[in-house]
Amino acid sequence: MLSPSYHVSHITIAAANELLNIGLAAARQQDMAVSIAIVDRAGLLVAFARMDQAAIVSINVAQGKARTAASIEDSSERFEQMINQGQTAMLTVPDLLPLKGGLPLLFEGQIIGAVGVSGSSGENDLQVARSIANAL
Repeated sequence: MLSPSYHVSHITIAAANELLNIGLAAARQQDMAVSIAIVDRAGLLVAFARMDQAAIVSINVAQGKARTAASIEDSSERFEQMINQGQTAMLTVPDLLPLKGGLPLLFEGQIIGAVGVSGSSGENDLQVARSIANAL
């Protein structure tokens, strides 16, 4: 039996859509065309948008970055660093991407989901992801 103090938060569709709009506005402000994925704590898609001029490949990459951040409970950039530091066996983990642009979403100190952004450089993608994560 769970203790009454045990509480797990999940990102809601309303919050995910609001964060998605914040990310789209940030990308537009930087003249970027990106895809943005918001996933729950398990890495499952909650909300998604692909801007009109964003590359088709950015669809899967954004989702992969978000899934990675949710799975490792850290930035997808951290996963990239692990690979670059010689932990290449981590590449065998299915559906994870070692690319900048994915961040966990924290609410009251707890991971409630993650965001992934793709379509520009890794640094630009990360900048949009940060604007989303910081909105919480």
